[in-house]
Amino acid sequence: QNPIGAPGATALVEALKTASSIEIINIGQPLPLKLQYESDCLDLSEKQMDAGQAIILAWWLSLPVSAALTSLTIAQNDIGERGGTAL
Repeated sequence: QNPIGAPGATALVEALKTASSIEIINIGQPLPLKLQYESDCLDLSEKQMDAGQAIILAWWLSLPVSAALTSLTIAQNDIGERGGTAL
């Protein structure tokens, strides 16, 4: 894992919004940016996520590609208050 922290994640999200050639982002599990996520559940428990990955996840959850998702597990990660607020 790469702990990028909240400031790094915020900058990365802003860059991803206009990076049309990037198709996947990996925050412990590959997440599509162009094609629909193919499952209704996402288990990111015990992935050593920090606030930065939680911020990226929160942004990804707002994308149409995550619309099929009905279950999200992020147990046993150290996302802190900033990550929790983002989610």
